[in-house]
Amino acid sequence: MRLTKPNWDFPVQVNQAGIGIINLFTSDLYEFLDSSLSKLFGVNWATTFPQDFPNKPTSNFRDPSILLKDLGRKITPSLRLPINAKVAPDQYTRFYNLLDDIHGERHLWVHQEIEPTKKNLFALVKLILAVATILNLPVKSECEMLVNEVNEI
Repeated sequence: MRLTKPNWDFPVQVNQAGIGIINLFTSDLYEFLDSSLSKLFGVNWATTFPQDFPNKPTSNFRDPSILLKDLGRKITPSLRLPINAKVAPDQYTRFYNLLDDIHGERHLWVHQEIEPTKKNLFALVKLILAVATILNLPVKSECEMLVNEVNEI
């Protein structure tokens, strides 16, 4: 397990669990994209990527905020290719809205603009779990562990 259960009596631990689950999610999402895009465009795809916008500088897609913002707002459409291969076309809008919601949640958790409670962490985990399940990301196991922990309380 890559994440430990927080002590619910310590808000700082709940906050760190929220940030941790977001970071695990974006790391797994990047690995999912990297695996597919490396096969399509080569291992250096991030630097030799087909430029959807020729004047756009190379982005650091390992940065959680950049990755989520780019995917949610379709800044680099080619980045969506691996996801679009797994998500039904009639579900694209819903799926990318979920990613945009996760991006917004990331901002709230990282900048401590949300109360670190079981309820808020559970809402975040459910949001991440919805996307992780569709893409079969490893972070599903950490999400399920936290869901089970919250359900036991």
